[in-house]
Amino acid sequence: MKLLTFKTQKEKRLGAYVDGKIVDLNLAYAHYLAKEKGEFNPLCEATKTVPPRMLPFIENGEEAMLAAKKTIEYISSLKSETSELKKKSLREKLTGYKTQSEYEAAKTKRKTAKHTVVINKNSQP
Repeated sequence: MKLLTFKTQKEKRLGAYVDGKIVDLNLAYAHYLAKEKGEFNPLCEATKTVPPRMLPFIENGEEAMLAAKKTIEYISSLKSETSELKKKSLREKLTGYKTQSEYEAAKTKRKTAKHTVVINKNSQP
């Protein structure tokens, strides 16, 4: 893992260079805490462990480094899920059907099912 400092419009922040991109470790760790751990106040908790600045991060020592590694693993797992989604066509993502003909057949089937009335002669009103 390559740590770095990058500059936003307002401040310098701690980041990591991962797969050719810069990851904001503080925000990524907050995302991890929120989604995976159900943390109520993830940004506050993330800032305690993985501060947004390099010097406080280094001062936090092993705890910060372990959290940063966990964050990179988490981000990498999200990327693999995203790449699987990208393999699907837009139609499949939105409708669940791979081809237009599959979609049209299901649509026709739904319309037919809506208009079909079944009368049971044995039932009493």
